[in-house]
Amino acid sequence: MWQEWYGQFGDYIDLAAIAVDNQPGAAILPWVDRARATYTVLHDRDNSLYQRFRHPVTSTLLLDEKGRLVRPWKYADPLDSAFRRELSQWAKTGAIPGPWLEEDIANAAAVTQAGQNEVYQLLREATALADRGEHGAASAHLEKALTLDPGNYVLQKQLGVLQRPDDYYKGDMPAINFVWPD
Repeated sequence: MWQEWYGQFGDYIDLAAIAVDNQPGAAILPWVDRARATYTVLHDRDNSLYQRFRHPVTSTLLLDEKGRLVRPWKYADPLDSAFRRELSQWAKTGAIPGPWLEEDIANAAAVTQAGQNEVYQLLREATALADRGEHGAASAHLEKALTLDPGNYVLQKQLGVLQRPDDYYKGDMPAINFVWPD
């Protein structure tokens, strides 16, 4: 998806993807290989991006050459025809499409900074526990973090990976399970 767009507009823009996954780096390689990514792919194992900016992982961040946000930071489907038209217009001309200008870019944090620090600490501890093979303890840490930040996609995904690894990392191309347990 993004590779196709990057192949078309790589002369106009730079593209970087960030894989947020607390699994070791080798776990993201099938995704990168399958995408045939020629753009930069970074690995955020500590969920630092979400912790810093409080945006969902599936967000798309578009900056101009001066580092200015040109579109509200939110999910974007590269297969959506309207988004592709807007993205292509922006890449070719540098003009920000009208729909982007009309959207509200405010993002109110749902949890306090103190609570967010605890969430981040629990995730770091869960990662360390999982690295030692203590999946039950790691799951407990993630479940506690989810009580503090229930909308955090990264926490939900990492808990799913620990509890149902075959749903994520099995076969030629892993599939993300977007249906979370209650």
